[in-house]
Amino acid sequence: MNKGGREHHMFMLFPQHVSFLLLFFFWYFPLTVATKLVNFRGAGGTEVSKASAEQIQLIGFTVLGLYLMFYVVSDIVYWISILIISGRDSIIPIEISADQKALMVATIIEFIFASYLLLGSKGIARLIRKFRYGKHA
Repeated sequence: MNKGGREHHMFMLFPQHVSFLLLFFFWYFPLTVATKLVNFRGAGGTEVSKASAEQIQLIGFTVLGLYLMFYVVSDIVYWISILIISGRDSIIPIEISADQKALMVATIIEFIFASYLLLGSKGIARLIRKFRYGKHA
């Protein structure tokens, strides 16, 4: 291997090593990273009250539900447009395959799941606490 090839190889590996070091740091020191990223003081330097574990779980499920709902809505718009186009009398007929029908059903299930995360996050948090702590939840 010539010198130019070795430099090119090291140039390609450097981002991978930096990514691995960041991953290691974030994995083993999450609280340190979180306290540096999140300001625990409100406007004017007043102390912000701390959230309970239940409140954090509710926020997490709600955010996850919103995240999933974004993709579900875009998928629903896509499938509706495919159905409208396939129903028209066009020059090029579009047939919906079995795979596409299965993806439509999966989108409906994702919609139900994301809706449950958004609307029933309190029940999910209660269920997790029950599994985690048993009768003492």
